[in-house]
Amino acid sequence: MKDDLKIQRIQELSRKILDRTISAEELKEYDQWYTSYDDYIVEDMSAEDLQMIGDRLYQRIDQQKRPARKYLKLIAFLTRSAAVLAICCLAYWTYSSLESINPQVEPLHKQAFVRDAAGNEHNFNELKVGDSKEIGSLSFTKQIDGTIIFTENKAKPVNNEISEVITPKGGEYKICLPDGTLVWMNADTKLEFKTAFTENERHVRIQGEAYFEVKHWLDKPFVVETPWEKIRVLGTKFNVFAYRSDRSATSLTEGTVQIAASNNKERQVILRPGQQALQINHQIVVKNFDRDQVLAWKNGELTFDQVPLEEVTAALARWYDVEFEFENPALKEIPFWGTFSKNERLQEHLSNMEYAKIAKFKLKGRRIIVTK
Repeated sequence: MKDDLKIQRIQELSRKILDRTISAEELKEYDQWYTSYDDYIVEDMSAEDLQMIGDRLYQRIDQQKRPARKYLKLIAFLTRSAAVLAICCLAYWTYSSLESINPQVEPLHKQAFVRDAAGNEHNFNELKVGDSKEIGSLSFTKQIDGTIIFTENKAKPVNNEISEVITPKGGEYKICLPDGTLVWMNADTKLEFKTAFTENERHVRIQGEAYFEVKHWLDKPFVVETPWEKIRVLGTKFNVFAYRSDRSATSLTEGTVQIAASNNKERQVILRPGQQALQINHQIVVKNFDRDQVLAWKNGELTFDQVPLEEVTAALARWYDVEFEFENPALKEIPFWGTFSKNERLQEHLSNMEYAKIAKFKLKGRRIIVTK
């Protein structure tokens, strides 16, 4: 009976940690149990909780490079048996770390606006589902899933003015261009396009990152221009990364694309599905890519595979609208592995990296100092 009561109490505290309602005194009580862990099992944890615990533990251990065999066995055991130890390890350091980093920085999610030829900005979030708005010879409507559909306004003459769709830091959006091409725009991205595709090609410009599902028009190729290249397609699916001034990447998932360097049109490559073209220091390099990793941003995650810490902080800065400052430039080159959910607070990710001994972070408003 005594053991049953103890198990019930552990279950209660575990739930409070998952709900973030545990008090300081209760956290001490939980910690005392953990330090004298007796392998009590929480039998009533849901499958969702178990999956979350297993996934999050794996991510945290994986961030300290690839886990040793014994850690993999531990994760499998914890996920199968729902040992309270899993909840404790995860919740205790997360809870205590987050307490020291305030205020909380939340992800901002769907945010975007269109800027018309006159420079006026129209926020998509001001539209209700089914509502439409006209800007010159262009109209846009919000669908039930939040997608913005652009169409030509037949009642007004087409003057082919340029419109810009912009997602700010912390925002993302899905739009449909007048030709039917779908575009998923990542945070801090600008897409320029003409009201009507009246020329021999459908031409757009992008700075940032977006995933395209191009509508097939045999007589009008679709061209995406970045500061580095022109990507020419007929109907296909691909991701474009063009944030940095010294690097871009085009990753093809379906169809065929032709890529020509902006500064040298004779330098061209043809991509097949599964291939990626990298533009680095005015050189085009073609290689295979991991689809799950490249498209993680589109599916609600930030995934990194042995990349410098500077790239990680750049992605976090775009999504959470913050600025990172490195106390020592050498910290920028620290290699990092891991996956973050874009739905979690920034403090969760910073705590994860501190726990993995990647670096330390001091939060000052929306400026974050990276230290060792």
